[in-house]
Amino acid sequence: MRWREYIYCIIEPSDECSNIRKIYDYSMIVMIIASIIPLAFKDSNCIFKGIDIVTTIVFLLIIF
Repeated sequence: MRWREYIYCIIEPSDECSNIRKIYDYSMIVMIIASIIPLAFKDSNCIFKGIDIVTTIVFLLIIF
């Protein structure tokens, strides 16, 4: 299986790659919730900036 097919198998629902797909799904849920946390507060501190930077980088890596 080529790497593009493997990534497609992870992202799209299928019976193949089920364990890796579950890990991907749960990690994306955690990233989405983590990216919302800084938006819920008026104050901005270094922890929220760090969360924002990390989640942005993860989402950008997934796009490319």
